[in-house]
Amino acid sequence: MRTTRVALAVAAGLIAAAPAHAATTLVRPASLDTWQTFLVNGAGANLTATDGGVSFVEGPAGQPSGAGSARLRTATGHGDGAAQLRSTRFAGTPLSAITAMTYATHTSITNGAQLPYLRLTVDLDANGSVDDELFFEPVYQTLAGLGTVPQPAIALGSWQVWNARGGLWWSQRGLAGSSAGTGVKTLDAMIAAAPLARIVNTPGRAGGVSLSSGVVAPDQRFDGNVDAFTIDIGAGPTTYDFEPGPAPPVRNQSAVVTAVQGTIKITMPGKRTRKLINRGENVPLGTIVDASNGRASIATVNARGAKAQSSWFYDGAFSVRQRGGTRPVTEIELRSPRFVALCGGSASAGAASASALVSRATRRRRRSKRVVSSLWGDGKGSFRTTGRNSAATVRGTKWLTQERCDGTLTRVVRGVVKVKNLRTNKVVTITGGHSYLAPR
Repeated sequence: MRTTRVALAVAAGLIAAAPAHAATTLVRPASLDTWQTFLVNGAGANLTATDGGVSFVEGPAGQPSGAGSARLRTATGHGDGAAQLRSTRFAGTPLSAITAMTYATHTSITNGAQLPYLRLTVDLDANGSVDDELFFEPVYQTLAGLGTVPQPAIALGSWQVWNARGGLWWSQRGLAGSSAGTGVKTLDAMIAAAPLARIVNTPGRAGGVSLSSGVVAPDQRFDGNVDAFTIDIGAGPTTYDFEPGPAPPVRNQSAVVTAVQGTIKITMPGKRTRKLINRGENVPLGTIVDASNGRASIATVNARGAKAQSSWFYDGAFSVRQRGGTRPVTEIELRSPRFVALCGGSASAGAASASALVSRATRRRRRSKRVVSSLWGDGKGSFRTTGRNSAATVRGTKWLTQERCDGTLTRVVRGVVKVKNLRTNKVVTITGGHSYLAPR
């Protein structure tokens, strides 16, 4: 049975939320979305034990989403504590709005019965305070209950999917007459008993939705994995896919490329083009990224000991480099392999430079506004997009770089961009709603 000792300390910080419209949201160490990780003892105090906690790992094999999962391990001597993943996203969500809720578990070490469980922290009377906690535990799902859907019998060493929305729950304060064990009730019964009930975060701003392992007895160990937490609150189901993160970027050596959306292809120096593996990889500088059919996050480090900076790039292909010594700017260079074919080559030195030797059709192609390649950027950090005629340096903005037959166009949607004309070395400052063409 769970107890009130599962109170949490305040989280160290919250990570910015991912777009709400995504059908699948990737959760990994470098981008936790709204998820927080905790390891606590039986009194709810934070632990720093090295043999417990939440980690993002490859496998175990057979996982329902992606290549990895979140591993929840209690610390030695703290089986009455918990390893927890908590999300702040659902604060204010009425329980009645939840139309689907499932998650998957894989357990290797337990007390013979308990698996990672789901907990909702709730406000019962819509005054914003924490009134109760509701628990869905796999161990109680084989008990008789009206309105439940079939649930699997507990099996160790394999993945199992649990339907929490159609399953059996109990309440810390006995909502709807529920209790742990044979007193479990359906979520619908709890909603009927408290129609105003809604999810809330704790006073310490820890998330109101929790996937947890432990809280039984100090001498017992729990080691299990969770994945594919799926919830629908009326706008369609969203699945949270827990995945391990790639090695962090290294200044002047590598970048981390992550597929935020769609299909991303990469070409490492001297290698063949292929799809991005596991949605995120540490790649050497000089790698070509094709985000024509998706959105890629590029993360780099621009100073010794600094945290990684990242921006999104999409609707084009580019190479990733860093220039500038001890504080390098990350350079995103547009790829335009068909430029000469579409726009005509530049006149060479000597006699060929005379305009009389250049055909009238070629001169018209050079003056054309035809777009050869484009690339959107959106984010923060020290990044510079480089075309054939200009380089645009940003520090937190949304901007478009286009390679056209008549020059390189930079258009700013939000923020400020400094554009250097590579032919004249003139620097122009562009603000939101404006653009600049560096002529060919």
